[in-house]
Amino acid sequence: MFDNEDDVSAPWAAAAPWADVPFGSWEATHFVAWLEDFRRWAAATGYEWDHGESLADALTMWRLDEGRRLQAEADAEGDRQARERQAREQADRDRQAHEQAERDRQATAARMRAQADRDHWAALVANETRRTADDPGSLRAVVAWRRVTPDIALTISDKAALAALRAEGLRLDVDLAANAEAMRSAEAQHVTERLVRLARGEQPVKIPARLDLSTYVDSDAIARWLVFHDGSYTLTVGRWRTREERDEDTDAVTSSSRVLYQPAGWEAIARACARWATWRLFATDARAHPEDADRLTTAGLDALRGVEQYAELIADQRGSWSFTPADDEAEGTSETEPRTVAKGGRPALTDDKLRRKIERTVNRFWYEHKRGPSRNELTDAIGATRSRVLAMIGTMVAEGDLMEGGHRDGLWIDD
Repeated sequence: MFDNEDDVSAPWAAAAPWADVPFGSWEATHFVAWLEDFRRWAAATGYEWDHGESLADALTMWRLDEGRRLQAEADAEGDRQARERQAREQADRDRQAHEQAERDRQATAARMRAQADRDHWAALVANETRRTADDPGSLRAVVAWRRVTPDIALTISDKAALAALRAEGLRLDVDLAANAEAMRSAEAQHVTERLVRLARGEQPVKIPARLDLSTYVDSDAIARWLVFHDGSYTLTVGRWRTREERDEDTDAVTSSSRVLYQPAGWEAIARACARWATWRLFATDARAHPEDADRLTTAGLDALRGVEQYAELIADQRGSWSFTPADDEAEGTSETEPRTVAKGGRPALTDDKLRRKIERTVNRFWYEHKRGPSRNELTDAIGATRSRVLAMIGTMVAEGDLMEGGHRDGLWIDD
């Protein structure tokens, strides 16, 4: 149809039908590509021409069609981008809604947990026997704590409180004896039936586990007993020891300090004591200010829960429930001094100090050997005259601070 059709890159003759057609800048720059597009369009639309005027009309129509095509593509692209944008926005809304729903769920769960926790403490507070730790479970926690914890010295002056703990200690001894008997019986049965059960393909006799006193220890129950029996006992917790720093080359002591070592679990008990003491402050204030009783009651329960708002108030109570023992060797008896050199003599071993040393020794012996010391072992460990130690042991047994014959309620010595 066109001259020079096989070589579109060659210069076009002036007489060519499209020589006078006013090409646009794009067509002039990209003539070859445009010509292919134009030919396809002309073939598709059926346009024919044999001179410049008809070609100009064809080009005009092509430009209109091409414009509509490009606009349609632009519109389609715009629609696609709009759909993607809407999809992203919807995804963002869905994500935000999901996150908000999760926050709401967590907030609701937190409120429910807080309310359940508050209800738990409210029920405990309302039950005076449990609140004051005079129920069997709490008493057993105190008895077990005294038996398994080293370096505590608890002397009870209130007869009713002492009697309650002794009674629970006897019940615990019954349970321990029953457990030991069940173990012995099961072990004997195991020995008797072992071969028969193996031959039958049966399981061996199940031997009960030894009763673990530490499972009875409940820090909150112990703290309740200490707080609500305040004034009816004396207590010291921990043991002072000398910590030495030594020269790496000569092994000579370069410095020493006295350090208080407290038994495992005491920190939790001390924190619980501080919380219950704080609750008691709010309870007292609620009785004094009935118009604010509800708010004060709720604040007291939140203090028991350990809500951060009351942390400073709880911390203020900690010092009253430390039960730090006196350091009998703080002055004049430093471990770093030569033991053969006298420095004015040791302080006198008063009866009160002797009693505390006996208590500490019995507790330490129980912790290390899982039994109470004999009288000989106790007198050897104390370092005072035998007659004086035996006299103090007799006094403590008579007062109920030491128990003999293998039963331990408080302190325990073996025959």
